[in-house]
Amino acid sequence: MKKILFLFAIVFLLASVIIHNNYSINQNICIYSNIAEPIFNVEFDTPLVLDNTNNFAQYSFKISNSKDNIISDIPFCYYFYLANLTPDFSVSCYMDSTEILLSNFVSEKFILNNLTKEEHIFTISIKYTGNFTTSILTNFKLKIIYEQYNH
Repeated sequence: MKKILFLFAIVFLLASVIIHNNYSINQNICIYSNIAEPIFNVEFDTPLVLDNTNNFAQYSFKISNSKDNIISDIPFCYYFYLANLTPDFSVSCYMDSTEILLSNFVSEKFILNNLTKEEHIFTISIKYTGNFTTSILTNFKLKIIYEQYNH
């Protein structure tokens, strides 16, 4: 009885291996796709100088989702801020002649959509309102933070 049971187990094991090998399917799947081209283009104006005689300046910059007639495949969300400004400066900002409120010199978030050409033109007006008898020595910067926008 043990021999029959042992032979049955061996035959069942071999049959299982043969059936498994005959009916197993291995399929390689290859997917090829173009990589999306992210384009976040910033064009800056020339740097400005503020001093005791020139206490007002306007600075413009442009942000777009295209460069050399190639439009970004990816939408972006971005904002900008002015670093190293002191309360001695009064700042107003405009996007396409519409005033934008800055909170602690930080803008709201803006969206650049994909697949259609867009550009945002900003103008920042900076006026020194501090003590004019002291010298002005401030090196402030415009910083732009952007990331991919997921709807």
